[in-house]
Amino acid sequence: MREAPVQRQTRDALAGVLADLTAHGFKATALLSDGEGGIAKLKDKILAQGLQFNTAGPAQHVPVVENKIKTIKERVRAVLSGLPYSLPANLLPYQ
Repeated sequence: MREAPVQRQTRDALAGVLADLTAHGFKATALLSDGEGGIAKLKDKILAQGLQFNTAGPAQHVPVVENKIKTIKERVRAVLSGLPYSLPANLLPYQ
C-alpha cells in the first residue's frame, strides 16, 4: 500500500526529531501521543525503532505533555511582560 503524503511528512518529521535528540546525546525510549490519526498510523514503524508507543484515549490528553506546554506558555508570557517595549501585534498572533 502506498503511503499518503501527510503520513510521509509525519514520519519524516518524527525521524528528524529523533535524529536531533540522538545528535544531542539523548535517547528516546517512548512516544506519548494523544491518539492523533497521523501518529497512530505510524505505530508499527515506531515500535520497529524500539520505542514504546503510548496513546491517550479518546477526548483525553497526555498530562506530561500538557504540563510542559503550560510551562512554556507561562515562561513566554513572563518574558513578554518583562520587556521594556511592546512587540508588534503581528509577532503575537495568539495573544
